[in-house]
Amino acid sequence: MYIKAQGDYVEIKTESNSYTVHSALKKLESKLPENIFMRIHRSYIINTNKIVDIENNSVLIGREIIPVSRTNKIELINRLNLL
Repeated sequence: MYIKAQGDYVEIKTESNSYTVHSALKKLESKLPENIFMRIHRSYIINTNKIVDIENNSVLIGREIIPVSRTNKIELINRLNLL
């Protein structure tokens, strides 16, 4: 569903589990398919197929509200063809 950076670790959140891995977010980002995953904040990568709602500067994925940086918001909207 999403990946969250936490210092030298990342939390990988799936629909049923959560995993903590010692890795850099940038390293994981390079291994993910670009057509499904997108970095929307310096600390978050999301699965764009799991977006439930978009409000102001955040997205709802499952029950989690995830912030979207101003620089990534336009790219996210363009990617989702909402313009």
